Amino acid sequence: VSDRVGRFLPIVIGLLVSVGAFALIPNVQAEWMLILLMGVLGVCAVLEFPVSQAVMMEALPLADRGSATGVWGMMMSLGGTIGVFAMSAIVAYAPIEYIFYFAAVFSLASGLLLVAMKGYFKV
Repeated sequence: VSDRVGRFLPIVIGLLVSVGAFALIPNVQAEWMLILLMGVLGVCAVLEFPVSQAVMMEALPLADRGSATGVWGMMMSLGGTIGVFAMSAIVAYAPIEYIFYFAAVFSLASGLLLVAMKGYFKV
């Protein structure tokens, strides 16, 4: 998708739509709503992750792209690892719903940061 419409639009749409999905999860009233929201988050992830790697690849010289792929993968794994501990700390002191609100706020901040950096993208 991002090869046709550019890198900026898919990643920002993915982040901003995930804000709504994360914020709605604590308020679901039925199982089908949770399944639907998880599906929406899956589509958002498909928009965000490959595009983030493509943006990084375009920003680097050809000779550095192989090692950059490893760094990208390491950072994705590190984010998942830190996320587990951060969310565990939140749940230790607050209701579990706060995990989703925190994810919504973090996604919103990331999306707004990317909007502010729009000039760095090949739109």
